[in-house]
Amino acid sequence: MKFSSKGSVRSMTKTDRSGFGKVYSFTLSQLIKSRANIISLVILLVFALLSVPISSLFSGSSGSFFSSGFEGTVSVKNETGVDIGDVSLLGQGYGELEKASFFEWSDDAPKADLMLTLGKNDGGYFVKLAGNADMVTSGVITNAASSRLRSALLEASGVSAADIAKLSKSVYSYSESQEDFFSDKTDRFGISYFFSMIVMMLGVYSAAYIIRTVAEEKVSKLVELLMVSVDPDALVLGKVFAVLTYVVGTMAAMICCFGASYLISGLFMDVSGVSATAAAVTGSLSNVSAATVAVSLVSVILGVLSFALISGLVGAGCSTMEDTGTAMAAPLIIIMACYMVSTFASFGKPSPVISLIPFLSSFTAPVQFLAGNISLGLLIVSWLIQCAVIALLLFICGKVYRDLLIYNGSRVKLTKIISSAFSRKKGGETK
Repeated sequence: MKFSSKGSVRSMTKTDRSGFGKVYSFTLSQLIKSRANIISLVILLVFALLSVPISSLFSGSSGSFFSSGFEGTVSVKNETGVDIGDVSLLGQGYGELEKASFFEWSDDAPKADLMLTLGKNDGGYFVKLAGNADMVTSGVITNAASSRLRSALLEASGVSAADIAKLSKSVYSYSESQEDFFSDKTDRFGISYFFSMIVMMLGVYSAAYIIRTVAEEKVSKLVELLMVSVDPDALVLGKVFAVLTYVVGTMAAMICCFGASYLISGLFMDVSGVSATAAAVTGSLSNVSAATVAVSLVSVILGVLSFALISGLVGAGCSTMEDTGTAMAAPLIIIMACYMVSTFASFGKPSPVISLIPFLSSFTAPVQFLAGNISLGLLIVSWLIQCAVIALLLFICGKVYRDLLIYNGSRVKLTKIISSAFSRKKGGETK
């Protein structure tokens, strides 16, 4: 493959900024007007609008995995020979059981929704719950019964009520140091997984749109109209930022539709389960500071921009729309590999080096900083390395992007594009 035009990287002039604006507005208008994009957007928005009512219908009255409270009846059968007191008070102190009704089992008693049996065998005592109850309700009821039986056994052994209260108290431990920002590995994994999901989704979604958009304009010759007066840097950046704007706008529209779905569905059906699920998912984010948001936002922008520039290069290497499927492999492998490594790294305290590796640092650096594993200085170094990578990708774009857009032939792989950028002769051709 030969290139005939010269490429250079320089600071963006006023003319370049004007070219950036032209490419940005042109690409964004093409994305909005595309029939395929319109159909995809409508499907996504309809899915978001239907998500709440469908979730509520399929999950039943509880609405989700997180139970909003049991309101049925429970028949209690005590076969232990130990007096556990008034069973009607069994749900006291458990918010999930405030509306539940407990009563003693007997042959004449009405049929209950659930059957709770307290028994005794050779191994000791047991609590068994029968009936159609979700996982959370079952756990709360059996826990309440076990606690009551344990207290009754201690009382029968001569332990005073005050001592029982002391023995029943939970012990909590915490540290206010930054190193223990996460209470345990589960919290660290959850935050890392949530953040990595955002970067991964934005990266993959943007990469797919950029590759397809660049290839479509190249095949249709539309891009040749822009190449006459636009610098390669402005050309690729205009396309990248236009696609990122479209992707973020699409996600914002989906969030708005989900909110509208929740509000409208709440007028005619029980959505308490969805509320409980949302509260459980977002509960850990309630105390997020402005500094945390800023750190995360900078890392997301730098990471997604790096993946987007790579996608622009591999998209320009496509000569037909059929090439876009295989072209997507390079950015997808990079993104998913970083995502998987960051997920596994969240289980422990990895080496600080993991926050300095290009591309991977977009997933790991902010999480490791918030966990107290790296300092602010090392985080800034990580950002500077990412900026250097972006500058390098812009350098490559300046060298080969214009020539890739006019090239027609077999698909040019990313490794070939990079090697071509660094093997230029002065005249502008590859060696």
